[in-house]
Amino acid sequence: MKLIKEENPIWDIEKENIVGKVEGGTFNLDNLEVGTQLHQEWWKLIDDNDRVLGFGWINYENGDFEISLAVHKDYQGSGSGSIIIEGLESIAKEKGFNKTVAIVKKTNPNSLKMIKWLYQKKYMAYWMGLEGMEPKSQEFAINIVQKMDIELIKELT
Repeated sequence: MKLIKEENPIWDIEKENIVGKVEGGTFNLDNLEVGTQLHQEWWKLIDDNDRVLGFGWINYENGDFEISLAVHKDYQGSGSGSIIIEGLESIAKEKGFNKTVAIVKKTNPNSLKMIKWLYQKKYMAYWMGLEGMEPKSQEFAINIVQKMDIELIKELT
């Protein structure tokens, strides 16, 4: 499998079938027409037969290295998501970032599953406490995402 950067990414049938099928407006890409120019960086994971298994997305315009990903429903649980997220984290390191941010939206029907998976990948929710930003438990993140979008952060070493 290979993670490949898309030059001049556009909304295409592959993205429609993978990213567009995620319910709840998770990616805020509803009603895009094929051929629409996309912003930020898009990466696609392909297998040895050039099948697209999933996509990774990067936005680092606001000083954070924000990432998101989607894996085709037929390949979820196959390790494809891990390949994408590890690839995006490597790109963050190459660009000099020391953390990545993944936002889990409350509208994502798989938000609880995503939080559990991201915690396994060493992402953590932080919340303002008495001494500044404090790490919070997975249970805290699960409770919060039912009310609002939540950022999970991973410190890169």
